[in-house]
Amino acid sequence: MKNFFVLCFLLLLNAAVIYSQNIYQTHLVKLKAPLKINWEYKINDIIVNQHIAGDICYVNTVNGIAAISLNDGKIIWNYSYPTFPLLKSVATFSDKYAAFTAYDYNDSTEIGISKLTLVDLLNGKEIWSIESKERFYKPTPFITDNSVIRISGPPDKWKVKEKYFKIELDEAELIAHSLADGKEMWKTSLSDEESELTYTDNKYAFIKNDFDVSKGGVPKNKLSAYSSSNGKELWTYDPSGMITKSSVDKVLIDGDNLYVAPLSGKSGVVALVNLPDGDEKWSLGAGVDNFYLMDTKLIYYGLNTDFGMGNSTDWMCADVQKGKRIVGKHISSSGMFSAIVGKAFGNTVFGRIAATFSGYSNLFSKLFGSDDYAPLIIPTRAMYSDLLNYSAVNEKGLFAIYFEDGKPIFLKVDNPPKEDVQTEYKFADTTSNAFIANGTSETSAFITVRGKVYSINYATGQIEWEKDLTNDRSVASLGPIIKGNRIILFTNNSVDCLENAQ
Repeated sequence: MKNFFVLCFLLLLNAAVIYSQNIYQTHLVKLKAPLKINWEYKINDIIVNQHIAGDICYVNTVNGIAAISLNDGKIIWNYSYPTFPLLKSVATFSDKYAAFTAYDYNDSTEIGISKLTLVDLLNGKEIWSIESKERFYKPTPFITDNSVIRISGPPDKWKVKEKYFKIELDEAELIAHSLADGKEMWKTSLSDEESELTYTDNKYAFIKNDFDVSKGGVPKNKLSAYSSSNGKELWTYDPSGMITKSSVDKVLIDGDNLYVAPLSGKSGVVALVNLPDGDEKWSLGAGVDNFYLMDTKLIYYGLNTDFGMGNSTDWMCADVQKGKRIVGKHISSSGMFSAIVGKAFGNTVFGRIAATFSGYSNLFSKLFGSDDYAPLIIPTRAMYSDLLNYSAVNEKGLFAIYFEDGKPIFLKVDNPPKEDVQTEYKFADTTSNAFIANGTSETSAFITVRGKVYSINYATGQIEWEKDLTNDRSVASLGPIIKGNRIILFTNNSVDCLENAQ
């Protein structure tokens, strides 16, 4: 086993490619503690998503979108969502546009109205907005280079606002709208009204079925690929599984290889699918928080469930050609995921968000609402994109946050590893609100816990530097994003830019 560990990580030393999110190699990270605050952006609102493009950060809140300069933290423009009574969704971003849906329900007529809106990120102006009283526009819309793709259909029954996430569609369709004017470019009928868009690019649109069992008792768990240029269905993939099949939630593309993984907190399979025809090349039973492709190795981290017999949080490394596990690194028998994730709420992971904001007063009554109170925003797959990050990989090794007895622990598996030797730092706070940055420097990893930010020397496992940005307020961290010589730290109602003190 020791030799397997060494083999796997020696190969990682020379890896140059990482997919699935923007994880930095150390030579690109110029941060060195101590850090100073360059600027702070405070907002009397709740942040639900963000997107960084160039030197601009686009912050999506319950009430709209703001463009903020990363150079000085000043607002470039501000876009306000349409006013009440419309219920808006979390926005989906590309580097040039933001798209969101909106929904309203009329109690007297028992009819709803859906809207789909595209915003230009250059100036914060609406490019177009379309609406319908006959069709429900289902979140999440996705943006390609020339279209906005979404699912819609006549609702089985219009629901009041607090029940929007239970709306089922009759005769659902996959539709692409032109970025220029919102006109339909193509539409394709879908055989299943519970389908969800999970990912699109300029070639493909992937649709999954929720983890559910139909009336006939057959698991409706599949991934279907469509052409994003004309809407033609290309193939359907049914994940493997011994006892139960798991829905596909994550996809990762490398040439003609498509890697898939289940919803966080759900057992299922990590698999390699041939992208042109949807044939499964291999699969491994696993639970996954995130996965990364490095050279010829697929690295994944998350909860592994032994069919109800027990849970463990592990790092796994697999050969992408043969689908064979090279190594598995056990971390904890009581993984954070069993307590944090597992419930799907709309298109986002409700349990994870619940844990993130535990202790932040009234967030759910404000954000999600209850049966007698309409929520303020519709959560989507885009919610907190690139944030809430528990793991990272680079040429220095594997980094993670896991929880034991309610306390967050930072972990680094040495590279190359020594059997059963790893670097750990256990935080004193009992909280689930801890996240890791998307990369490390040559010596340090960067963590946020409850609005505080830490630099940890991963050779010694000791804190080098820390900064409390809460100012005695109740603050929930969303995650730190590294951009060159800066860290952009997001909390529920602030954005802070930190950089080298010298």
